[in-house]
Amino acid sequence: MVVLDSDEFEQAVTQAEAELAVAQANESAARYALEIADREMQRQTTLLEQGVASDTQFDQVKADQLAATAAVAVAQAQVRRADAAVQNALTRRDYTQVRAYWEQTVAATADDAAEVPDVPRGRRFVSRRMVEEGDTVTANTPLLTIVQLDPIKAVLYVSERDYAQLHAGQEVSMRADAYPGREFVGAVTRVSPVFESNSRQARVELSVPNQDLLLKPGMFIRATAVLGRAEDALIVPEIAVVMRDDRPVVFVVDAAGGSVRLVPVELGIANGGRVQVSGKGLGGRVVTLGQQLLDEGTAVIVKDDESGADDSDEVSGAGPGAGR
Repeated sequence: MVVLDSDEFEQAVTQAEAELAVAQANESAARYALEIADREMQRQTTLLEQGVASDTQFDQVKADQLAATAAVAVAQAQVRRADAAVQNALTRRDYTQVRAYWEQTVAATADDAAEVPDVPRGRRFVSRRMVEEGDTVTANTPLLTIVQLDPIKAVLYVSERDYAQLHAGQEVSMRADAYPGREFVGAVTRVSPVFESNSRQARVELSVPNQDLLLKPGMFIRATAVLGRAEDALIVPEIAVVMRDDRPVVFVVDAAGGSVRLVPVELGIANGGRVQVSGKGLGGRVVTLGQQLLDEGTAVIVKDDESGADDSDEVSGAGPGAGR
């Protein structure tokens, strides 16, 4: 990605390699001296057994052999040190070649290649360059920002109410303001095990196929996921549900339209201002405004719309209170 000036590091490598060569030569000389000392030791041993050599001569040869052995050990250590210096110099020289590494991405299929022939899957892009040619940089200086656009990662945050219903592999549909009417489909890859302390929300990461590279880092998305499903569900506006004696209830207008009934309900799936309810006695119109004025059996008057249709949800009080 980037090449730094390497003259100084090249010289350091050359010097380290020369010092390694000297150390290796010294090791060879030490080994040769040890071979001579070993042969002399064998000869002195034979002479001592024959009574020709003295103990003093034997001791001197033995000392020379031990010194030669130690010299070989020292030479070997010097070679290892010089080799380590070479490797260190090579590593520092390699730092002048700035490379970007990542896990290999699965190759595009034939269909993918046919659709987007110029953009193979897994291709990365330089999104930002922080330096120019000739700039002086120090260690840990940011040079480039590299992004992967296919697949692209999307991040959203969810509240405690929805958290328990999300899991890895779950399908999520997304829309972006930049592409009205276009829907993108991805999957949940990670659900954070903790909630943010300031927002009390959990981070959720998605992987989104982006072969045509329409989605870009930094875009905002609106995500929709199916968290639950109920067949033949009965739904009411959320504002129709109120609490009485610490339990949710709705006020249902009786068939004749003259009064309301208080019906306890159990809540289910909520979405888009409506909520699933279940309970006995449901069916018909529900009151959505002024429930604080109502009670079981409160008389009401239903006001139809101007067209005379019979499906208006407006009611007026004919007794203690009125609601809508």
